Amino acid sequence: MKKYNMASLSILIALGLVGCGGTDDGTVENEQPPMEESTPTEDEGMAGDETTGGWHESLSFEEFQLDVEYKSEEYEVDYDYNNGNPEAEIQDTRGGSNIQVAGDEALDQLASILPELDIDEQTSPDELVQAVVEAFDLDETYDELDVDVEFFNNEEIEAEEDQNQ
Repeated sequence: MKKYNMASLSILIALGLVGCGGTDDGTVENEQPPMEESTPTEDEGMAGDETTGGWHESLSFEEFQLDVEYKSEEYEVDYDYNNGNPEAEIQDTRGGSNIQVAGDEALDQLASILPELDIDEQTSPDELVQAVVEAFDLDETYDELDVDVEFFNNEEIEAEEDQNQ
């Protein structure tokens, strides 16, 4: 009888260790450190993704508006730094298209253009027009071009060129 009790006790202990898992619970430990979630910080605002980064922080201006009119087409860009939460909108009807882009998509498009504008408060209106035409690769056959730039120190440059006159 002792042998039967001893065998039963051994089987119960073995089953208990297997059933409960003992110290090895059968799960695999993740040896890699947890990945951090990428969430925009207050400084990055809407442009917190990798494609836009913090390019807007390097600009010398906080607002940029461009309106270019061709015979029956138009190209408009609105950019606002908005206290570190940049906003942008682009409307383009050139070439028979009707493109309207806003938010991150517009900021992504402007990320390679606006930082290339070499302008400051001392830029003349003529220099501003030339810089904008080059940076945005605009067709110079426009009828009218109007650009307004407001800098962080509240200085403004405005340039308007009407080629119909």
